[in-house]
Amino acid sequence: MTDFAVSLILRDNDHLTVTMRDEFDKHEAMRRAVDKVIREQQLSPDRIRVVGCQEIDSEETPVIFRRSRRKEPAGLAAEVTAVFPCAPATTSDDGLMTCYAHMGQHGQCDQGWYNGTKAAKPDEYRALKAELESAPYGYRLKVYSRMQPWMREARREALNKMKG
Repeated sequence: MTDFAVSLILRDNDHLTVTMRDEFDKHEAMRRAVDKVIREQQLSPDRIRVVGCQEIDSEETPVIFRRSRRKEPAGLAAEVTAVFPCAPATTSDDGLMTCYAHMGQHGQCDQGWYNGTKAAKPDEYRALKAELESAPYGYRLKVYSRMQPWMREARREALNKMKG
C-alpha cells in the first residue's frame, strides 16, 4: 500500500492536491481522488482534470526553514529556503546540503550560509512547506528549528552511500 498526492485542476483553474492513503496503485489513487472531489464539492466529472500524481515519501524528511536576517522593506516578505540537512548536495563535499526555494527551486547551501540566516516562522514557511508536500515532490516533512549534530552525521552517511 502506498500514499499518493494527486494534483487536480478544477473549474475556473483552481488547483487542488488530494492526498490518497493506502492505495494499491497510481491509477486507482487518481480515480478515487476524482470521486472524492466530485462527492465533496458536488462537481460534475467534466469540471475536473488530473494533472499529476506523485508517490508520497514513506519516511519523514528532516527540513529546516530559514530566512534572511536582514529586515525587508515594508510590504516585502523575506524569501524562505527549505534546508534538507541530511541530504548532501554533491558527491564530493559533505559540507554542502540540498536546499529548495520558490525561486531557483533545488540548489545547495553550506554551513556558512546557514549560519547567516535565522529560523523562519510557521506563517513565513507555510506556502513553501505545502509546495514541497504536494505533487510533484510529495515530501513528508518533519520540521526542525535548528541543525542537530545527528543531521550532519546522517548527511555524511548518505554521501558515503552515494560514493559507493
